[in-house]
Amino acid sequence: MPPPFNPPLSIAEIRDVFPDLSIDTALQPGGQGSVFTINTATSNKAVLKIYSQDTALIRIRHEIEALKEIESKYIVKLYNYGEVALRNSQLKFSIMEYISGNEATQLLAKLSLVETKRALHDISLGIEILWDKRIVHRDIKPGNIIRRDNGDFVIIDLGIAKHLDKTVATKTGSWLGTPGYMSPEQAAGRRALTFKSDLFCLGILIYELVSGNHPFIRNQNLINVLRTPPSLKSFVSTIDDSTSDIVDKLLQPFPLDRPRSCREVYSIFRG
Repeated sequence: MPPPFNPPLSIAEIRDVFPDLSIDTALQPGGQGSVFTINTATSNKAVLKIYSQDTALIRIRHEIEALKEIESKYIVKLYNYGEVALRNSQLKFSIMEYISGNEATQLLAKLSLVETKRALHDISLGIEILWDKRIVHRDIKPGNIIRRDNGDFVIIDLGIAKHLDKTVATKTGSWLGTPGYMSPEQAAGRRALTFKSDLFCLGILIYELVSGNHPFIRNQNLINVLRTPPSLKSFVSTIDDSTSDIVDKLLQPFPLDRPRSCREVYSIFRG
């Protein structure tokens, strides 16, 4: 029997099992799952995500449980979730908010100072909201941040988020994340991560969005990063001191040297 996603799920198959949904387009066919844009009964556009059987169930559950508890314009909204029979398999699915805007990957070296401050404000506030639920995102990177058409920045994809009150999906000494976008403690496989790990990743993100340069080495784990990168101001002379200073502080290798709270970041840039 072929894997559930080989060949990729078709729109016709999805319409058969979701007769009440208006399926629009396929966004991401492949071995790890399928993503479709849909139109809901209320005419709102949404995203249907069907997880392959290869996706760890504990991570699916963490993502869904995390999103169920959160209502914030800075974090993608979960509308519905469940299980569906497809190709003789029972597969988990979720329906989430569709966000119209640009992935941060399209914004590298393109943000104005005003937009940079808004990104720092919105994303650090989103990190705080997750931390209030005892959740560490663990994958703050350009591909997981979208800027809405109205200018708000939104955190998406909690697929590898770590809920500190739930069973963990990885062992001490192993790491899960994106090489080049992990804090030193995350890359070292430490289990006791806090919001400060996400703040370090936010520092990498902002550094790239403003300068177009990665502060360390992109696509390489950061286990041996025990130094601070060149100041952001050395690349972008027009940036103001408060923004440059907070980014430099976010990128400190030791968690205790980073901001004491998310509020220390976003309150500086509150509009």
